[in-house]
Amino acid sequence: MKEFSLFNWDNISIDVPTIHGNEKLFLWSNPDISQLEEILYLSLKNDFSLEERLENFQEIWIKPNITGINRPEEGKTSHPVILDKLIIVLKKFTSKKIVVADSSVIGIDTKTAAISTGIFEICEKHEIPFMDLREVPFKKVKVENHLIHSELYINEPFVDDKVFKINLAKIKTTYGSPVGMCVKNTKGIITDELKYSFHIKGLQKSICDLAETVKWDLSVIEGFPISELGQPGGNGPFGISTNPVVLDFLICLIFKVPLSDIFHIEYLAEKLQISESLLKNNKIINQIIDLFGEIRYSSNGLKILEEKFGLIMENGDACSGCVESLAKALKKSNPESLNQKKIILGAQFNDSLLHCTSKDSINCFVGN
Repeated sequence: MKEFSLFNWDNISIDVPTIHGNEKLFLWSNPDISQLEEILYLSLKNDFSLEERLENFQEIWIKPNITGINRPEEGKTSHPVILDKLIIVLKKFTSKKIVVADSSVIGIDTKTAAISTGIFEICEKHEIPFMDLREVPFKKVKVENHLIHSELYINEPFVDDKVFKINLAKIKTTYGSPVGMCVKNTKGIITDELKYSFHIKGLQKSICDLAETVKWDLSVIEGFPISELGQPGGNGPFGISTNPVVLDFLICLIFKVPLSDIFHIEYLAEKLQISESLLKNNKIINQIIDLFGEIRYSSNGLKILEEKFGLIMENGDACSGCVESLAKALKKSNPESLNQKKIILGAQFNDSLLHCTSKDSINCFVGN
């Protein structure tokens, strides 16, 4: 594993060994927006040989993380400044067509969401198209060695070998899903029907099936700021990699999120044979890990709610969207009215748990 620092010790560029060969990884632990364009240019040019790589493609499609009607300072969506600097740097390397495209959460108009977060304004500034992925054709793709879905409907550009695909992700956590980073960001390129199916049948295993079919050429992740359980936290690291799993894996190490709580990253990292010990043996990575504390995510977030409201939660395999809705509802509730009430998350329980209602307790069944 080679390493060198672009500016000082808080920047690192390394080759991460996987079963398919080395994957490039650049991490900046203490990013400064005023230096971002320079950092991006030097890293993409020197570490990722982007100028040469782009010669083999006809178009560039950037998939940011746009969810609902949110401002960038909330930490829930891609920060427009990151997209702005990325486009500026790309245009230094190529004159090929650049497209920014995403689909918002179900029930929210994508363009309205893109305007609220500032993404649409950046596209207008650079005179490049912004596309609502609900309006981009889908292609049926077979999933080899699938866990749940034997076939998926994916936006055509993201399964086109002539398109250079950039995953622009956000560091965030929610009550319904442990972490939302590069691999999970891919969920925006499928149909709404599949999004429903992912949440009902099992989000993390479904994401693994999706990861088998889409090969990103470049993944970028930022935390300006990070979002912890829907609330803005401090600023986090900035990273680039040729593989989204490698980038997500390292971010989980930095924020001390156990891989055992994140099935899709643990599963995909094991398939790639990424070595946690090899990364932790790197002196600079260890220094970066020491900079950050633990991030709040779904498992410990639910425990916090349980303690705050005096609830008894039986944790099964509930729909992730339902768990997120439960957390929002609880925050609007009176804690005294919920004390010692039982909530069963998911219906993956035996009959004795499902028949536990009595006149002395009110039970709530959440999710499938």
